[in-house]
Amino acid sequence: VLLGATRSVPILQPGAISTGTKTVTVPTTIAAGTYYVLACADGPGTIVEADENNCLAAGTTLGVGWPDLVVTSLSAPPAIIAPGKTFSVSHTVLNQGSVTAIASTTRLYLSVDGGRSAEDILVTYTFSVPSLGAGATYTTGASVKVPATTPAGIYHLLACADDLLRVAEGVNEGNNCRTSTTTMDVRLSDLVQVSVSNPP
Repeated sequence: VLLGATRSVPILQPGAISTGTKTVTVPTTIAAGTYYVLACADGPGTIVEADENNCLAAGTTLGVGWPDLVVTSLSAPPAIIAPGKTFSVSHTVLNQGSVTAIASTTRLYLSVDGGRSAEDILVTYTFSVPSLGAGATYTTGASVKVPATTPAGIYHLLACADDLLRVAEGVNEGNNCRTSTTTMDVRLSDLVQVSVSNPP
């Protein structure tokens, strides 16, 4: 896998040495794995040499991988609630990838079918998740409000890690959401007159 940076080397007399440092970027298309870093003099092969032994490998290897954020637990929503009312939510985010994930944001949705789609209703409260090393978890909770405009119906609660897509996760961008195992019945208030006193 060719790294994009090169270093210009001046004319070298016999026995002369040129030393330099260069910052390189690992391509986002590289497969996860363990690699040696090679430095190859006269990379284009423009100089005719008695021995073309131009490459040297670093003494240690480089592990390449991606973070992978998933919601491993999500508290159950209340069985019945009215639009505009609040309820408590807690959830846990795990970085099951092989490298550190930067800070991210978990958002909540109300979903009729339990799957993430454009029709889901966004709950305005967001959870800030700090940077997580490989294998690290973060648990947090808060009181959140059902949007006042939510239509009456039966909903699943969804918690979606890194919902703002700040963390590059390679091929694992589709496993960020977790669905509540129970549903929530959002009901509109329905006041009726049950009695009236007789007039004098």
